[in-house]
Amino acid sequence: MAGLSLKNSVLYGTNSGGGGDLAGTVFRFDPSLANRTPSYGILTDFWPGNQAAQPESTVTFDKHGNLYGTTQMYDHLSGGTVYMISRF
Repeated sequence: MAGLSLKNSVLYGTNSGGGGDLAGTVFRFDPSLANRTPSYGILTDFWPGNQAAQPESTVTFDKHGNLYGTTQMYDHLSGGTVYMISRF
């Protein structure tokens, strides 16, 4: 897991081995909702072979609210990639 980023009192991060195919996720966690459900959510679930996998960086945001990060893998033939998740 990479470091966490804070935006509008919500934490965002990555997990390189989580998700349905164990290829990683990008998630959010709202500490103000820690005693309620849901206090966290998966923003994307990576699938190896079809797209990027194993996110490894701390995420960052642009001025429009888009989230960016990097992965270790893109497919079985190449290295990592930069990904973007549009405003959500």
